[in-house]
Amino acid sequence: MARPLGTAHNVMELLDLLETVGLEREHVRLDDAALIDWRGGGAWEWGPRKP
Repeated sequence: MARPLGTAHNVMELLDLLETVGLEREHVRLDDAALIDWRGGGAWEWGPRKP
């Protein structure tokens, strides 16, 4: 089972987290659901949702 690495508030923070486990930024696909479990947003959606 996968374990959470932490919380990212922007793409750069996410890439920093992934680098801590050895993933190279240029090989990360933000839309890879097997790698990233998006909560309250998605690969291309950051910030509060619009009403």
